[in-house]
Amino acid sequence: MLSAALLTEPIRPPEVPPGTRYARWRERFAVLLGATIMDADGVLGWISQTVRGDMLWYAKYHRVVTHSVVGLALCALLAAWNARSWPERWLLPTLRPQGTEPAHRPSLRRLFGFAGSAAGMHFLGDAITHWGTLKPLWPVSQMDVQWNLVNSLSWPIFTLTLLAWAVQNQVLRSDAPRRWGWIVAALWLLLCGLFMAFRPHLMSAPPFT
Repeated sequence: MLSAALLTEPIRPPEVPPGTRYARWRERFAVLLGATIMDADGVLGWISQTVRGDMLWYAKYHRVVTHSVVGLALCALLAAWNARSWPERWLLPTLRPQGTEPAHRPSLRRLFGFAGSAAGMHFLGDAITHWGTLKPLWPVSQMDVQWNLVNSLSWPIFTLTLLAWAVQNQVLRSDAPRRWGWIVAALWLLLCGLFMAFRPHLMSAPPFT
């Protein structure tokens, strides 16, 4: 979710008719749903445990249907539709936009782009790990994908850099720093690429004395 926000937050909202406000929160909601809804198949663990007394269904189908190209597109479409149709009055009071101007909703196509970007980052985040495999071409092919580039000890590094971006994004609010958002996103992707490329050498180095 954080990595998807990193790449979508700098996108400038479209122009809206005078006297209206743009419902920016729907884009962020699409990112939130697109990044998380792919793991809805995790409920198979609870169902399998309840019905069978084991985790067979979870082990067999998790990261299969929703973690494929077809599943990714369907999850993104579902996330975009929910983000566009979600009633504003259902938001928490602290999250409701201020002002009385009528809200201009983003198009379904635009929200699908946001949700699809988030789902794609989820897919890539799972693919680079060393645990579990994905079947991107399901149901046409049972080919497994697992790049095995990072392990669980690496995630704090990625998370800390993402949180650093989130802090600077909150501090810098004007339109000018929007360019900085793209710069930070590019630098973060470069940092991730370099870390994944050099991690085997870093992890095999002797400890500091």
